[in-house]
Amino acid sequence: MQIIERSFDISFNAKLVSKWNSSNKHKNNEQINIISFEKEDICSLEMLYSKIKTSTNHDSYKKDIIESSIKTILEVLNYKHKKNLEKVKLYGAVYEDEICGLLVANIPKVRQKSSKIIYSSRHNSAKKETEMDWLVTWMPKSNNQLKGIGKSLVGQYFSTLKQDGFRDVFVKSELPEISYAQFFYENLGFEKLGDKRAKLTTKTSSQCIIKDFSNNLDIIIPMIATKNKIRTTINKLKHEMKPLFIDKFFKITIC
Repeated sequence: MQIIERSFDISFNAKLVSKWNSSNKHKNNEQINIISFEKEDICSLEMLYSKIKTSTNHDSYKKDIIESSIKTILEVLNYKHKKNLEKVKLYGAVYEDEICGLLVANIPKVRQKSSKIIYSSRHNSAKKETEMDWLVTWMPKSNNQLKGIGKSLVGQYFSTLKQDGFRDVFVKSELPEISYAQFFYENLGFEKLGDKRAKLTTKTSSQCIIKDFSNNLDIIIPMIATKNKIRTTINKLKHEMKPLFIDKFFKITIC
């Protein structure tokens, strides 16, 4: 892959997997592209990480999540035992030439007191349950009213679950005092697992096979989306955002 950096711009050939129609506050038609990161993108991601690290465009909490997401993607791409990572999804949302969202899912875990590979860190998770490990979005500078970034990432991810043999999706949502994540997930079919808040990691949590960049001291709201809810969400997003699923490469420049 040819990588060009001019005036701190990062250009690379990205694997385009889908296009989603969205809008801004003026209800203009907008397009969000979803790309899939691959090993050839490591250098570009490292430059993106450096760019985010020195950026002042995000609050410290959001910046930490973006940085942790990029580090997780790099950890997956650099992991030597590729056979264990065949189902991992590494997606980026791109508006025009700006990356404005990241999603990481299906990172394999090891159940406590067992060497069995599973995909959800939840204790006693269901047989076909997986986990959306990281999801973060931010407004592109060129359109700070853009809607649908998170929906397009989740829609792309949900569309892959059946082929990977998954049924339900577990997620650790941020507290409503911190962000609107819980309400976002509820709008996409997730439900709270009880009324109690929980520690991000407990003694019974299954452990990731790669390095985990989460803050174990965080308190979260555990949520689950079941097969029927996921199917309803996919149909809803297809109606609202009319996605076009693709498999080709295109050049983007991160400004």
